[in-house]
Amino acid sequence: MSEFLELVKAKLIALIDIFDPMLIVYYFCIVIGMLLIEWLLLGWEKSSLKKIKEFKGSVKTDFFFFLIDAFNVYNLIAVIVTFGVFHLAARLIYETTHLDLAVHIANPYLQFAVVFVFSDFKNYWSHRIFHRYMPFWKLHEFHHSATEFCMLTRYRGHFVENAVKRLFDVIPFAILGAPIESYFAVKVLSEIHQIALHSSFTSDWGWLGRYILVSPAAHRIHHSVEFDHYDKNFSNTFIFWDRIFGTYHPAVDVKELGVEDNPYNKEGMVKDMVIGVRRFLTSLFPRKASSQ
Repeated sequence: MSEFLELVKAKLIALIDIFDPMLIVYYFCIVIGMLLIEWLLLGWEKSSLKKIKEFKGSVKTDFFFFLIDAFNVYNLIAVIVTFGVFHLAARLIYETTHLDLAVHIANPYLQFAVVFVFSDFKNYWSHRIFHRYMPFWKLHEFHHSATEFCMLTRYRGHFVENAVKRLFDVIPFAILGAPIESYFAVKVLSEIHQIALHSSFTSDWGWLGRYILVSPAAHRIHHSVEFDHYDKNFSNTFIFWDRIFGTYHPAVDVKELGVEDNPYNKEGMVKDMVIGVRRFLTSLFPRKASSQ
């Protein structure tokens, strides 16, 4: 028990260290690099850099969420607003169930491949659950409320959703228990891919995007406001999960991004967070219709 409390204490200290230079360098290097690549390939008029410069609509919120993530404030806020309940539960799950199966894989490349594929399989089902279970959707809906894609849209997410997702994110650690290097490599590659998916790129990547990797075009389907595109293309990295489980939608032109009757992007980030919590609680504890 004392060892567990020491681990919790160490995690709290890490959360308070909100200006970690290495973390800041990590985020800014990846994002700036991707922004420049997009600018070079698509030109200024279509670039996320132009949208950030104009600083309008949902892009303002995206920019704010990128900054609080880069400066390690996001996780601290998520812990505070949920009283650390989900983070503590995730730690308890890990400490009581971790199987360390990946340590039996001697080859480091094979170990990385197993961690990558299994983590993405978890991401598919986690993502799908956050769409299908209405209270979770009311949290995840905030991410979908972006009305245009900017590379920074990747960082747009409700604090409570982030906390709840800890219960899903701990699963690969609990089952595989691979060295942190494997998870870091997965994180870097996933980060680059996710930024590209929320960019101004609209390519379907040909056969690669149809059968192996999620393409920007496929992810636009997922963010489309059109009814026919709902609950499609849940995959984070490998599109074949959608093909296997029947949620794949081929790439087509998307006319509008966002959610129906969008209540967000109007009165600032704090108001948006309050709206998300209110909608989550209303869905979690619906009022019974009054008898006539």
